[in-house]
Amino acid sequence: MDLHRKASARAFTLVEVLVVIAIIAVLAGLILSAMAGIVQTRNKTVSTNGLQQFCAGFGMYLREHDNQLPLDSIPGSAAPPDWNAAAASSASEIWYNAIPRLSSKRGVGDYVARPSDFYAKDSMFYCPAAVLPADKLTKAYFPFAMNSKLCPTEPIRMTAIERPERTVLFEEEGLPGESIFNPNQPAYTGQSNAYAPGFVARYASKKSGLIAFCDGHVEGVDGNGIVSKGGNAISPQDQGLVYWTPDPATDPNQ
Repeated sequence: MDLHRKASARAFTLVEVLVVIAIIAVLAGLILSAMAGIVQTRNKTVSTNGLQQFCAGFGMYLREHDNQLPLDSIPGSAAPPDWNAAAASSASEIWYNAIPRLSSKRGVGDYVARPSDFYAKDSMFYCPAAVLPADKLTKAYFPFAMNSKLCPTEPIRMTAIERPERTVLFEEEGLPGESIFNPNQPAYTGQSNAYAPGFVARYASKKSGLIAFCDGHVEGVDGNGIVSKGGNAISPQDQGLVYWTPDPATDPNQ
């Protein structure tokens, strides 16, 4: 009888241990999930603040240039610039140099001596949710890009944009190696100007990305309202959540 009781006690203790282990595992999962949510919220807040800084600098640029938008890239080149190209005097009026300098920050060309600082926390281009490519020190990869459909041939004035509250000024852009939002999007390049094919979703379980609009506000937007099933911009544009071109009636994919 005593032996039977002792065996039962040992078995009951083992069950208790297993229950405790299961509870700990559940709690650990909940804690990890909560921590991941906190990190994502922090990352989104940091990137939102960065885009708001660009919008504020953009406003200063417009006031100093008779409401004319800056260039979105080095003329004739869509690729991410190397540091020397970004530092050239001919690149001084491109958005990534002109706007940060108006905000008393460093433009891309100012990182030529220490390229690693371009990706650091005190840079206006810092995006904690972005996954940086291995060759990040060879050229400037942009986690934020100016809308390439605003000035496809030459700079325009902001007054030409018919719906600034829905027209994209900057988007969070994917970098080489990051997971594409839509399987029909091309591989990300990280260049300084982009539109829907370059859109990346870094939040809300990789479904949402940040957009800065021409009226100066920033919001997270569902990628399904930005990128078509074919990987391009949604057209007609009224069927999506954003506009890319100054005239919403035009086809952004042309």
